Amino acid sequence: MKYILLIFSIIMYGNAFSQQADELKTLYYSDNGVEIFIKPTDCINSSQGTAKQYLFLEIVNNNSNEITISFKKELWYNNVCNTCGANTNENESSVIVLKNNRISGGCEVEDKQLSLFSRMLDLDNVRVLTKYELKNITIENNN
Repeated sequence: MKYILLIFSIIMYGNAFSQQADELKTLYYSDNGVEIFIKPTDCINSSQGTAKQYLFLEIVNNNSNEITISFKKELWYNNVCNTCGANTNENESSVIVLKNNRISGGCEVEDKQLSLFSRMLDLDNVRVLTKYELKNITIENNN
């Protein structure tokens, strides 16, 4: 009986944690069965001595086709757009999302296409993300 209660407690804790994490994310974009959510996340790596905050994108494909979604990130730090009008593809993203699936950025994800750097958590007087926009969002069906 103790094991059943322990397993039940773990499941309930996991569900509560998952619901709290989902409450932090906000819907940024929704069109033709595709949704983009933004979720602020603190990424603390004690072994490297870094503490950063990111806004991670989660892309949900509710369609029965695989898609490719592309967009350009425009990022304002301390109210100045650092990426507007840049002639580089550094802030352009293009990712594939399988049918009826989702992908998202995260602290452990090497590919930064689905992340927006927000700020350093352990330093004062550094630049802070004050505004962001995803521009030229295009969705292609991959048949």
